[in-house]
Amino acid sequence: MTRIKRTDIIIIAVILAFSAFVAVNILFSSKHSGASSYSDKVTDYTDYNGKKIGIKTSSAFEEASFTLFPDSEYYYYDSTGDLTAALVSNKIDAFLEDEPVARRLRIENSSVSYLKKPLIEDDYSFAFTKANPLSEKYVSEFNKMLTEMKENGELEQLKDKWTGSSDPETTSEKYDLTGENGTIKVSLLPDVPPFTYLNNDAPVGYAVDLINIFAEKYGYSLEFEYGNAAACFAGLGTGKYDVLIGPVSVTEERKENMYFTDTIYNGGSMLVLRADEISSDIDPLQMNDPSYTLGVATGSSGMLAAEKYLPNAKLLMFDDNISAYEAVKLGKIDAYIYDRKQMETAIENGLSGVKLLGKDLGEPVNVAVGISRKTSIPDLTTKLNGFLNMLKSDGTLDEMNNRWIVEKNYEEPDIPKPESPDMKIVVGTTGIVEPYSFYMNGELSGFDIELSKRFAAYINADIEYRVYNYSGIITAANSNEIDCIFANLNVTEEERRK
Repeated sequence: MTRIKRTDIIIIAVILAFSAFVAVNILFSSKHSGASSYSDKVTDYTDYNGKKIGIKTSSAFEEASFTLFPDSEYYYYDSTGDLTAALVSNKIDAFLEDEPVARRLRIENSSVSYLKKPLIEDDYSFAFTKANPLSEKYVSEFNKMLTEMKENGELEQLKDKWTGSSDPETTSEKYDLTGENGTIKVSLLPDVPPFTYLNNDAPVGYAVDLINIFAEKYGYSLEFEYGNAAACFAGLGTGKYDVLIGPVSVTEERKENMYFTDTIYNGGSMLVLRADEISSDIDPLQMNDPSYTLGVATGSSGMLAAEKYLPNAKLLMFDDNISAYEAVKLGKIDAYIYDRKQMETAIENGLSGVKLLGKDLGEPVNVAVGISRKTSIPDLTTKLNGFLNMLKSDGTLDEMNNRWIVEKNYEEPDIPKPESPDMKIVVGTTGIVEPYSFYMNGELSGFDIELSKRFAAYINADIEYRVYNYSGIITAANSNEIDCIFANLNVTEEERRK
C-alpha cells in the first residue's frame, strides 16, 4: 500500500485557501445491499420473519429457513431460476442461496440483491453415492487431488477464475478424458452459477472444471445429466448417478446414503431479496468488517479515510476511477471510497448502476500541493506559499473554485507563457480526476492544470507535465522525477499538522 509520507513530499497546507474541504463518500452498486440497511422497516434478516420465504426443493435451505423465519409462509420451487422469477414478480419476499450464487445473481439481474453477511456459514463438497462400490475409491482419489491443488495454489486459482473476477467466467477449459479407467456418471443442477450451469448446452462452472480435472488426472470419462435438486439427490441415493457436484452442503441425514469429499469451497447462506428495497441511508462505519472488500485510489482521500475509519475492512487499490467504478457495478468490490464531488460528476456524466451513500465517511480532508524534497528549484516552497497567498488575496482562487468545481464551467482562460523563462518546472499530475486534472479535447485541463500554469507564469518558468497513476506520482516526487504534484492531492487535517 502506498502512503503519503512526510519523507516523500512536502505538503503545502496553504492550498486550502483555494478549495474547500473534500468530502469523502462511498459509492456502491445499486444492485447491492451495501451495509445491509434497508428502507422503511427492513433493517436485517429478522424483518423477513413472517414474510413469504421461497425454498429450493430438497435443499439444505429448508431447515435453515424454518429456523431463521419460523413465522413465515414457505413456498417451494425446483430451481434458483424459479426462485428468482418468483422474487422479482413479488410472489415471494426472499430466499436463501449460496454466497457465490447470490453474488452472480446480483451481477446478472439488476432486480436482485442480497444481505451482505452470511446468515449461516457453510462448507461445500461433492457427494458420491454409497450404491457404487467404487465410490470410496473415487472419494480417496479426489481428496488426494484436492490436497495437492490446495498446496500448489491451483485450487485458489480455479476459485478466482470463477468467483474472484469482476467479469464473470462463462467457459470451462478443454480436458483430455481418456476413459481408460471407466466412466463416472455426474449429476448437476443446470442453473447454479458459478458452480454448475449451461453455456451453449454444455456444462460449465467451478465444480465442472474441478470434476474434469479429477477425471483427467485419474483416467476417467464423464457423463453429465441435469435435473432439479430433488431429482439429483434421489438419483444419487439409488445409484443412478455416481456423484453430485456443485455447492453440496453436508448434513447428517445425507451422510446415510452418500459419501462426501473434503471441502471444495467455504461459503454460506445468503438472504436474496429485491434490489428496490435498498436504501442509501447507511452508516458507512457499518462497513468496518473483514467481510467487506472496499476499493480505494492509491494515495487518495478515500484511502486515508478507509485506513482511519474502516481498518477492519479489506482494501483493494485502484490506479484509476473508471476501473473502480466498473468493479463496483460488477460486484468485484462492495464499494468504492472517494471524493464525493468527483463521484457526483461521474454520475452526472452517465455513470449508472451505482449510488452514493447519504452520509459521508469521517471528517473532510484537505486538498494540497506536494513538493519534492529533492527539487532543484530554489525556495520552491516559499514561492508556492507566496503565490497562493496572492491568489487568495485578489480573489482568483475563489473565482477558480466557483468556475471549475461549483459551476463546472470548463473554459480555461488563456495564461501567457513566459517569453524568456528562467527555469523549467516539472509538474506531476494524473489526468483522470475531473474537474481537477483531466483530458478535454485531447489536452490536459482542469482546476489543478490552470493553477499550475498560473504558478509557472508567476515564477517565470516553462512547464512540463508528466502523467502518472496515483501510486506512481508519489514515487516520482520522491525520486526527483518531478518538482511538484498538482493532482487533487488529499491529506487529512491530522497529517497536515505533522
